[in-house]
Amino acid sequence: MQDPLRDAGAVIAYGAIDDPGIAVAQELAAMDGAGRRLSPRLAIARPGEPALRLNSHGWAKFDPQAVVELAAHDGRVGFCTRTLLARTPLFAGPVRDFVANYLAFIGETVERQRPILEEKLVRAGLPENGGLLNVWDWFFSAYLPLPNAHVLVGNASENSPIFARVDCAFWTGTELVVVLLDGLTMPPPSQARALAQLVEIRPDLRVFRARPVPRGALSAFAGDLGKRLDGFADECALPYGLFRLAAISRQG
Repeated sequence: MQDPLRDAGAVIAYGAIDDPGIAVAQELAAMDGAGRRLSPRLAIARPGEPALRLNSHGWAKFDPQAVVELAAHDGRVGFCTRTLLARTPLFAGPVRDFVANYLAFIGETVERQRPILEEKLVRAGLPENGGLLNVWDWFFSAYLPLPNAHVLVGNASENSPIFARVDCAFWTGTELVVVLLDGLTMPPPSQARALAQLVEIRPDLRVFRARPVPRGALSAFAGDLGKRLDGFADECALPYGLFRLAAISRQG
């Protein structure tokens, strides 16, 4: 079995966590042994593995009552928003705003690309609207944001893992996209070294810096960062919606 601790940068602890090393120690072996790539606080993003998306299994849990209540698209988007914000540290306001703005950006992207996405449904033999799947289900094919992400770089010693901390991370299947929000805090020298080491050992890493903006402002996605993230549907033949995740969660 491949040892993810030796696959530099493949393991990401995220969310409202105090110690990423504890999250890795508690969950990584079980996840890797079961072939799982996501939990509510850990993600495995090795080169060659598929993108992590909003409809990927593992980051969210459903109960039967919740599924019944999420009949409308807005309700499903609201569920994703609430769940992701609950995973973001309470006092990390700019990171919370970034996540909320990202989901709004995805909604605008689906609307902007609607003719193309509807055509993909037609080519798959489905109606544009009113069928089992509809154009708004593409929303849940968007890349999953991993807020307050700590990317494993290596070990200083057997019991001392080194993490590069970033404000948000995305695994697109080909690139590890990380976002640093400028001006939040001055990182200690150890964090600067960890990020520099991650850049050196991870050729698929793409680092973007963005200015913190209030919720509702999408300027962070107007340039290269948005271009990296708005092609989420390119590799998807069908828009497996959030209920795909719900069904898997009930089974697991």
